[in-house]
Formats: sequence, structure tokens, C-alpha cells
Amino acid sequence: DWHRWLPINIYSLGGASWVLAMMFWPVTAMLVVGSLMRLDREMIDAASEQSGIRFLIKVLVPFACPSLGLAYAITFVLALNQFPIPTILQVKVYSAEVWLRFNTTFDHWGALAVSWPLVLGPRAWLRCMSSRSWPWPWRADADTNCVFRRQLGSPLLRVVCM
Repeated sequence: DWHRWLPINIYSLGGASWVLAMMFWPVTAMLVVGSLMRLDREMIDAASEQSGIRFLIKVLVPFACPSLGLAYAITFVLALNQFPIPTILQVKVYSAEVWLRFNTTFDHWGALAVSWPLVLGPRAWLRCMSSRSWPWPWRADADTNCVFRRQLGSPLLRVVCM
């Protein structure tokens, strides 16, 4: 019985959200790790009086906020256009309703007419994001990693690296 391990009704909006979150968490993780890899040793040394949770809240979170915003936008667009998981879990979502209209009644033009948010939302987001440059680090400096681990602290590092 899996309810002992996971006390959640998977056939609900919360369960579908949990499955989608488990599906799209690598997008957020990749973008946040990429932004944190851009930290210089000098930036970490400048916050030498901060350590542990204060280092996380006052230095790392503000540095990762732009990447978190980008990750939110990408995840939202991917989840908006995802209809198989909510449909299998019998949760009514907008994209599944558009698909059912298209697939069951063969109302192609009606489905296209109501699906404009599914088309224009990602297109507008792509237009806004295409003008920005997103630097991505190719490799992390080993010296920066040591200073980063020292500032974060052993207990918090274990929680973060799980």
C-alpha cells in the first residue's frame, strides 16, 4: 500500500501538480545550479561574515532569483501544455479540455479558437526571452567550490546535496 509512504490522493489537482513538479524539477535545478556556478570567489569572500542559513538567504537566493524566474516561466509553459498526466489522473485542466474538444467532437476550428492561450502564451514568453542573454558557465572553479562549501556549512550542505 503506497499511501503509507505518500499520504496524498494522486487522483486530485494536488496529486497531478505533484507529478508535474516531479517531472519538471530538473529544469529549475539546472538553471539554479548554473546561476550559482557563476559565483566568483571574491563574491563569496565578500560575504564571509554570513554562513549557514544566513549565507543561503542573504547571498545565494538573491543571486539565483533571475534564474528562478526563468525556471518558473519555462515550467509554467511546459505544464500548461501538458495534458496526458492530468487526463490520466482524471483531473480537468484547460489543455485536456481543448484536446477532448478536438478529439471527441472533431471540432477542429472550435478547438483552435479556444486554444489561443496555449499558443500565444509560450510565443509571447519566447519573444520576451529571446532578447535577453543567459550566460551559462562551462565549468566551475575548484577553488570557488571549496569556499562555497565552507560558507554554506556542513549541515546545510548535506541538506542541499541530498
